[in-house]
Amino acid sequence: MVPKLCTISECDAAYFSTGMCRKHYSRVRRTGSTEITPMDPMSQFNRNTLKTETCWLWTGYRTREDRGVINFKTGRQFAYRLGYELLVGPIPEGLTLDHLCKNPRCVNPEHLEPVTGGENSLRGTGPAAENKRKTHCHKGHPFAGDNLYNKPDGRRQCRRCIAERAKKRYSTLRGESL
Repeated sequence: MVPKLCTISECDAAYFSTGMCRKHYSRVRRTGSTEITPMDPMSQFNRNTLKTETCWLWTGYRTREDRGVINFKTGRQFAYRLGYELLVGPIPEGLTLDHLCKNPRCVNPEHLEPVTGGENSLRGTGPAAENKRKTHCHKGHPFAGDNLYNKPDGRRQCRRCIAERAKKRYSTLRGESL
């Protein structure tokens, strides 16, 4: 017995329903035609965006980090970057977009600001950002004026704590107790 094939010309896929293969059948159900009609980027962006009072939430495919992704023939692109480029303009060279609302699903261009990668990191909640926001060392000494020591690798240290550690180390080497 010969298997039934799709009735669309130049398609050798197996029959699924109403004389068509699964691909053509679902395309007819979705668009009303078997022809491939590429969707323009703005239509695809709007189709997957839910506009709330504050944020525009991406309802399409998302990454593990909850960032929206949109697929094109050229490849994948983050949805918030596409929205910014479509509605505002190109992202300046060397800059990245910072979510001012801190919602990774948001694609509202008003909630995005082009900043340097370093600035974006410091606005976040990672260890580098947390340490940069500290105004005092762990013993309560201020990170300011003559008390601040900037190491060559970019870390900050408290000069009073450095002096206290040196004094303790020196007295330990001499066998004295503080």
